[in-house]
Amino acid sequence: MFSAKTLKTKVVFLYLLNVFDIIFTLILLETSYFQEANVFMQSIVTSNILSIFVKIILPAGIVFYILYLIKQCDIDKLIFCNVVISISIIFYILVNLNHLYLGLNYVWYI
Repeated sequence: MFSAKTLKTKVVFLYLLNVFDIIFTLILLETSYFQEANVFMQSIVTSNILSIFVKIILPAGIVFYILYLIKQCDIDKLIFCNVVISISIIFYILVNLNHLYLGLNYVWYI
């Protein structure tokens, strides 16, 4: 059965994928062989501090707020949120796998 607890777990997992995304991005950018593909993040990743704020600290606050709101949602809203978060998780898994693939190729060919 679907529950708010399941959704909370998925939100935290999505947050962790987001954290790994910025870590992998910053590591790959340090090699100078890669560039940020996200137009919105291109100016942000020029500063590690700004990157950490935008991709780790700010989303942490949003996650805490979402976790608070989940308690107040009815089952229809929880199901809708579950679908949206599940799609986001799939996207972020693909992004992180791409980072790993690029990183491994870089290490393999240097």
